[in-house]
Amino acid sequence: MGTQRVTDDLDRLLELLPDAVQEQLRPEEAREQLLEVVLDLGRVPEARYPGRALALGSTPLSRQDLTAVVARPELQHQTMIEAVENHMPEVIVIDEIGTELEAQAARTIAERGVVLVATAHGNALANLIKNPTLSDLVGGIQAVNLGDEEARRRRSQKTVLERAAEPTFPVAVEMHSRQRWAVHTDVAATVDQLLRGLKPRVRPPSQRSFADQPVSAPVPMPAASAQGASAAEEPPPQETSAEHLQVLCCGVPPRVVEEAIRSHGWKARVVEDLSEADVVLSVRLGLSRQPSLRRQVRDLGIPILVIKSDTLPQVTRAMARLLRRQATETAAEVTPPDRASQDDELAALEECRLAVEQVVMPQGRPVELLPRSERVLRMQADLVRRYRLRSDVFGEAEMSRLRVFPR
Repeated sequence: MGTQRVTDDLDRLLELLPDAVQEQLRPEEAREQLLEVVLDLGRVPEARYPGRALALGSTPLSRQDLTAVVARPELQHQTMIEAVENHMPEVIVIDEIGTELEAQAARTIAERGVVLVATAHGNALANLIKNPTLSDLVGGIQAVNLGDEEARRRRSQKTVLERAAEPTFPVAVEMHSRQRWAVHTDVAATVDQLLRGLKPRVRPPSQRSFADQPVSAPVPMPAASAQGASAAEEPPPQETSAEHLQVLCCGVPPRVVEEAIRSHGWKARVVEDLSEADVVLSVRLGLSRQPSLRRQVRDLGIPILVIKSDTLPQVTRAMARLLRRQATETAAEVTPPDRASQDDELAALEECRLAVEQVVMPQGRPVELLPRSERVLRMQADLVRRYRLRSDVFGEAEMSRLRVFPR
């Protein structure tokens, strides 16, 4: 029996590629046993065959080469997912999320550690909560039955609406006009307040243009008017003393850390800039979802404390440990480099296991994992062999990553 060669729609696929890549794949021998074509921004395109990879030319791909074109509007959610799976981007920008499938795709992208910037139509954030199609972007809502004691404490009915999950977007900007906008720096807190009938605390609408701001600068806070928020609603001034422990959160909601600090009167504060941080507080898989941040943390030698979950009791215990460590100037309580490496290995193996059990085996689709060190790649490959599956390593140096193939 001869070998069957299947080339269904190969020409249609090649027509979508940049002209230079099409030229490299025009010869018949270049198409023989072709598995896939990899197009990554800033890298030379690559054709992959069983057991080998071939560079297609010597010119790195530009943004114009990789512009994702949505053939039909109803297929935008598929293009969003394909962009993550095929190009491993750090940032995805989406113009108008308008369907439930697109909202679900946005959550999938955000949970994979990709920074997501998107627009959605509505006069204010409250409109998204009331929109059943897009409410998942801000965490969704669900009906909850309260006990008698809790209902009395809240002074509410026994059946109330609460946020169902963490918002897909932690920050939201309301664009009232081209130069007038308001910022919700904590979407989860805003949604919780709206569902309880309270007026959320947001940054007042600004009259200044975004063009007036440096890219990394915070949005300005105009002075409050006489009819504005009360003094009790004003955010507390940030301490800048060197005695204060400065914590960067990774996968841990900053508001939970701030609540723990405020309730105990601790000398600590949450920072957003890694260069200001004394320590990184992360959930178990937090840094594994942000490989670029993980590399920066290692390069700067910043200690990492890994906690099991982002609940208030867990965060409170973690902050107490960090402050004891700061007081005694010992690192016994904070994760040392060896322990950080162990956590990274566990996260990598968990990523591999989930990919195999949730995608490769049930769906018969190959999966490319995050870039890892050579030692971790060997551990992942050994785990794949235990499932009697095949894997291969692609990329070089820091971009080396494992691809797992179905049977």
